[in-house]
Amino acid sequence: MKKLLLAIMLTLFTISGLQAEVYDGTVDKKIDWSVDTETGILKFSSTGNNNNIPNVEPDTHWKKHKEHITTVILGDGITKVEAGALNGLNIVSIVIFDNNKGTGNTSGIPEIDSDNFTDTDVDNITIVVPEDASDSDLDKLAGSLGGESGSITDKVVTGDPDNITIAKCGERLNYMLSDNNLKITGNGEMYNYTESTAAPWGTTVQTIEIGNQVTSIGSYAFKGCTPLQAIELSSAIVNIGDNAFSGCTALTTVTLNSNAKIGTDAIPSTATTHFILNDKQQLLLNNNSYNQVSYVRTYNNTNWQALYLPYEINYLDWSENFDVARINNLHQYDDNEDGNIDRTTIEIIYLKSGSLKANTPYFIKAKSAGTITLTVSDKTVTPIDAKNVSCASTTHEYTFVGTYQGVSGEEMMNNNYYGMSGGSLISTTNPEYGLTAMRWYLKIDSKDDAQFIRPNRIKIQEIGGTTDIQDITSNEKKHDTYYDLSGRPVENPTRGIYILNNRKVFIK
Repeated sequence: MKKLLLAIMLTLFTISGLQAEVYDGTVDKKIDWSVDTETGILKFSSTGNNNNIPNVEPDTHWKKHKEHITTVILGDGITKVEAGALNGLNIVSIVIFDNNKGTGNTSGIPEIDSDNFTDTDVDNITIVVPEDASDSDLDKLAGSLGGESGSITDKVVTGDPDNITIAKCGERLNYMLSDNNLKITGNGEMYNYTESTAAPWGTTVQTIEIGNQVTSIGSYAFKGCTPLQAIELSSAIVNIGDNAFSGCTALTTVTLNSNAKIGTDAIPSTATTHFILNDKQQLLLNNNSYNQVSYVRTYNNTNWQALYLPYEINYLDWSENFDVARINNLHQYDDNEDGNIDRTTIEIIYLKSGSLKANTPYFIKAKSAGTITLTVSDKTVTPIDAKNVSCASTTHEYTFVGTYQGVSGEEMMNNNYYGMSGGSLISTTNPEYGLTAMRWYLKIDSKDDAQFIRPNRIKIQEIGGTTDIQDITSNEKKHDTYYDLSGRPVENPTRGIYILNNRKVFIK
């Protein structure tokens, strides 16, 4: 079989400020190991048949250098990785050579006991395998990582076996470069580079894949990568360093899934910046301007829902897909006239023109269920978490609080907060049901000691929609159907205000 060769960079790692060191040894008199602190690579090799990497005690052998290790190479002669041999390393990549394991051992993939990953984020591991690895070998690896047959394909990297470069680009980050295709895996921040100390992958990179736990793009990381045409960054990115993509003359689109802090000259002015929010992510509190902003949200029904966005939008941009309403007031009712509040409704007014203001609680209702993407141009995103709108009665303060970070179900329940559900505001009673970002919640505070029956549900009273209540008029009782202000039919109305034919009427 063709041996998978790995080109390892051996230059002084000036970016981290640490001089490279290599530690090595032998265990069980037949397993050789070495740890390179520059590349973060722990490499095993041996000769002969049936050579298993054993478990070793913490702080001995290779585990003594675990803070340096990000990659494990299983080289020639390795048949199996015993239970616990890799525990405590929190590796981000495994490289498997096309092993020559002796007569009778034809598979190029050693067996790896799944116990090695009990304290490792297996979703964040990338595996480099020989190009001719069989499906059965890949399934065996999938089982080691706790997955089903065929579930490992998104973790596997193959490439020219003579041209894969792997090394560290952050304390917990690796890069893999093959045929000018770059993949960065791991978690945490990328190293910052400088004009004189360039990134190790050079300027010929054509495609870049960055893992969803990488939290920053280093300064000057991709400066001058002229073949690079497009890049998409995950919602985990919180910072894009100075000059990160400057000089990338072919770069046309930078897609961002978070409003990360963008450094000086980080993105060429010729590239379109497209910021995408979805209805699950937490939004960072940075201020940026973008050529395009998209909001992606899944609507399971056509009921009223909460909306809280960090940029202003013209109503006409929403009118085709949504009804939108603003908060107007809250009303308290003493239905049995015993002096206590029995019922509360919230009054909302449909928007028909103008704009939705940034960082302001609104109601939104999709005209059809499904996932809807709304894209607008040239927007400045200025998120302000926990901005609120308040309404008040003589006895209570009602505060609508927006959030870009979300609120846990436990916090919602412990504080008696209300969230939108089924078209009404519901008092949260289950700690598992939290509030996601780009929403708002309602909190109620008492101004005095007046008795208050806290409602489980606060219903919506619409103004300006198809059930428009136009004004208050003085009329005698008529033979048409009357409704009270909560929308319930009243057979024999007495003195008071009612709804008749979509109009408020006062019966003397």
